[in-house]
Amino acid sequence: MLEPAFINQTELQKLYSSFISDKKSVYALPFPLRYQLLLEETNLYSIQIVSKNVQNQIIGYIEAQIDRYNNIVENVFMIKFCKDNSYIFTKDTLDFVSELFDTHGFEKIVFQTIIQNPANSIFSRFIKEKKVGRLIGVLKEHRKNIKGKNFDVALYEVYKTSWKRFLNKQETLLHKKNNDLEV
Repeated sequence: MLEPAFINQTELQKLYSSFISDKKSVYALPFPLRYQLLLEETNLYSIQIVSKNVQNQIIGYIEAQIDRYNNIVENVFMIKFCKDNSYIFTKDTLDFVSELFDTHGFEKIVFQTIIQNPANSIFSRFIKEKKVGRLIGVLKEHRKNIKGKNFDVALYEVYKTSWKRFLNKQETLLHKKNNDLEV
């Protein structure tokens, strides 16, 4: 379930504080380190949401930095706060991407991931297999973390038209499965 981050800021800031204290979050912590999330009161420059599980607990945070003049999402920042609830967070992430295209009308989403982050292989495989966008390129030793280690960065873009095609295929497959079950 998606909700605006601003209305969940007290709980979100506590989770973020714990997250940055965890030494395992090496890929998500850039230099300089922010000690709290900068939550916007409006969605003029960024759209910030939280993902919640069925117990109404925050399990993740997603922020889309936007360029309204060019009608694109410039970058996406995500944190999953817990090991479980992967299905819910993945579904909420996909719903958020759809919301960016459908509700907000953006034409393209550009984002980057640290290649050494295990999540990068998930994004890379998804974009390649589902044909929703492309890898723009790789920047060698482009991001430095709080420990001073440099990481390579992969740049991706996802297109609204490709995303719509992917969703239509998913809907067709789901419809076919339901019809097969009825027979």
